[in-house]
Formats: sequence, C-alpha cells, structure tokens
Amino acid sequence: MVYFATTAPQHAVPRLTRSLEGHGCTVVGSTNRLADRAGLAEDLDRAPRYDALLTELKAAAIDVAAERARARDAEVVFVDNRALTIAGDGDLPELLLEVARRGVSRAAER
Repeated sequence: MVYFATTAPQHAVPRLTRSLEGHGCTVVGSTNRLADRAGLAEDLDRAPRYDALLTELKAAAIDVAAERARARDAEVVFVDNRALTIAGDGDLPELLLEVARRGVSRAAER
C-alpha cells in the first residue's frame, strides 16, 4: 500500500495514480500539495496507513514528507515522472523535435 505525493495539478492526480496502479501499486491516498509544506503536513497527518510513500524529489519531500513517512515506519521512494503523449500516439522526444523543426522552418520563412 502506497501514498503518493506530487506537485501535479489536482485534475492530473487520478491519471497518475492509475499509472502507479498499472505498475502494481495499491494507492491508498494521495496529495498534490508537495509544494505547500503546511498543506502537505495536514494531508500526511490524515493519511491512512501505508507501507511506502511515493514522492517526487522536492525540498518538502525531504523535510516534511520523508520525515512523517519514517515516523510511521514507512519506506520512502522517489518517483521519476516521465512525460508521455496524451493519446500515446508517438515518441515524445521525436514529437518535440518535430515541433522545434517546424518552428525553425516557419521562422526562416518570415
């Protein structure tokens, strides 16, 4: 059972937790207030029992989240978010290069 801490906007959290569940995690709760130390502390203090805290690596992940997780005898795991296309319709680095190429081409045409 894991608890997930992120800075992502609230509307993105369900998609992120589904992704974690797709990798075998049982997500028992989440917070998107990783950039708000006071709010993060509130969310973590109200969190249900979890075995591991999954968190992005931010300052508050260390001085607030990890401290609270370890006080609960939970492991702390830092996640590495990887950007994906919304529709899964291509390789993101290649698509970004294509956008850059188009921008350079259009600028040269002016």
